[in-house]
Amino acid sequence: MHRKVYLFIIALIITGLFFITPHYNQWLLTNILEPPISYSTQFNNLEPEQRRALRYGVSYEVFKRLTDAFGHANIAHPVILLPPPGYLKQMGIVNVDMGIPPGFYYFTGYEGVFASSPNAGQAAWAILPNKEGVAIKRLNSKEDLNYLLRHYNQYQSQQ
Repeated sequence: MHRKVYLFIIALIITGLFFITPHYNQWLLTNILEPPISYSTQFNNLEPEQRRALRYGVSYEVFKRLTDAFGHANIAHPVILLPPPGYLKQMGIVNVDMGIPPGFYYFTGYEGVFASSPNAGQAAWAILPNKEGVAIKRLNSKEDLNYLLRHYNQYQSQQ
């Protein structure tokens, strides 16, 4: 009996020490104790689509529209070149985050690659930020792709 109590106390101490470190303490505060969307708002929006839109904001809306566009065009397995975060910031687009390729796949079901990826040469589509937001463009030639790869690679280190 005492052994279980001691193990429980040790587990509590280790968990406490874990959340004292600045990085994890910040995560605890911003995601659990003071979430960006209040628990009451989440409770009032129980539909999964509503909750995703609330949580991920404009980024989710971009992903949704992208998925709808490729679905309507019957494009089965596009490989999409994603803009690096540094480029999005330079263009003044702060409310859209492309995330990382696995996250992009999670939301869209499509393969996304960064310019520094080994399979970036397979991209046939690109997400192009502009002053109004983001647009999707078909890469019609290797020259288009190579231009974007060179351009995006300049910002790859600013992630």
